[in-house]
Amino acid sequence: MLAAAIALPAFGYSAWLAPVLVLLPWYAAELAFARGVGWYGSWRMPLALLIRDIVFPGVWAYAFVARDEDQDGRGGRAERRAGPDVPCNDEK
Repeated sequence: MLAAAIALPAFGYSAWLAPVLVLLPWYAAELAFARGVGWYGSWRMPLALLIRDIVFPGVWAYAFVARDEDQDGRGGRAERRAGPDVPCNDEK
């Protein structure tokens, strides 16, 4: 998308046209696929797809920063919420 934004002004077009030219065919194909397999779709779907694509990098980055698992891969917080009658792995 960045390359299109840089190249379009050389051809006399606005750089703001680049996201439209990249995302329009992408979302059209995604909506056609969803309709083809019988998934629900409405007029709000393109906006939902755009919001998903804007938010996803933040969710992805948070997954690396959060560190919500122990070294062995088990979630530590879920075990601590088990209750007073169930021993916690932290207590040995």
